[in-house]
Amino acid sequence: MKNTYKIIALFSIAIATILFLVVDAYAARLIVYNVVVIDKDYQPVTMTPAYASIVPQRHTSTTVYDKTKEKYLLNIEYANGEINAIECPAELYNAKQIGDVVYYVKKSGFFTGIDWGKEVL
Repeated sequence: MKNTYKIIALFSIAIATILFLVVDAYAARLIVYNVVVIDKDYQPVTMTPAYASIVPQRHTSTTVYDKTKEKYLLNIEYANGEINAIECPAELYNAKQIGDVVYYVKKSGFFTGIDWGKEVL
């Protein structure tokens, strides 16, 4: 019987935590920064071998590759001098030049301050 109460208590705490985080994300504040593009970085698709297996009886080998998607990064500088790299869509990456001002919108949790979303406009 005591184990049942413990399970119910743990389940209730888990539900309360999830609800708290959902409310925190829903009530999040939008913070808009005017930032300057100081550098652009492109990371192409890469294929790195994850593992290989050899079957000597059949004279075959197999190699499996991990594929990483391409990334378009803008290195930005805030007004206070802080520098950050942010991922952006290819269209924005190609449209912006070094020295351009972009709007960086961050959705910050109301209670926790957790970053629930970031976007470059």
